[in-house]
Amino acid sequence: MNLLGVLCRNVLFLYLKLVIGGEMIERDAKSDDVYADKLVKILPPELTAVYFALRSLAGASSTDLSVPLLISAIVLAIVFYFISPKLINMTLVRNRVLYVLTFFVWIFAIDGMAFVVDLDLSENGKNVARFGFSALAAIWSFAVPYFMEKRD
Repeated sequence: MNLLGVLCRNVLFLYLKLVIGGEMIERDAKSDDVYADKLVKILPPELTAVYFALRSLAGASSTDLSVPLLISAIVLAIVFYFISPKLINMTLVRNRVLYVLTFFVWIFAIDGMAFVVDLDLSENGKNVARFGFSALAAIWSFAVPYFMEKRD
């Protein structure tokens, strides 16, 4: 099974775990949620899986697709922001914004160099940029649960 298949399978399992008895678990943070609960609720596996599927389909082309991929990521984020209250039961505006921002941080950590390909960087500069994107993703993923709005 290829990487995309494994990722889609894991997202499906996560989605099924979130569904209990036909009803979605609340993805907005609650006042009694611990850090780990908030972290699981804010990470964007559904959105990232769709992006990876588009990226995989685009990978078959030999042309530079960094701009179309970035545009598709922006469109995905906008659409997902508006459908997330029904799709994943995330209703609070601040949490939906953080969810979408987390998605962008993740795709820049994964594909950031493709989006800044026009910059004339030395090999050392490229390594620093790769490290910066990865460090940003780690710091953001650690800190974002503290900024989630809580539902009582």
